Amino acid sequence: LKDRLISRKTETADIVKKRLESAREEISFYGKYDYIIINDILKYSCQELESIILSTKTRIANTDQKLINKLLK
Repeated sequence: LKDRLISRKTETADIVKKRLESAREEISFYGKYDYIIINDILKYSCQELESIILSTKTRIANTDQKLINKLLK
């Protein structure tokens, strides 16, 4: 993140510092999340996000109970 922000040359040093502090704080809460995507290679990050979305759709908690009951009959 630091290298990317510095190489863009669109942010002041203070803004870069604040962005890095914010990122560190967000990272410190990683254990509170179900999924983590490291956005270093966009193609792979998008694939990971798609996988998460697809897996969420098939979770038992998101399954239509009426459909399950119908299938069991």
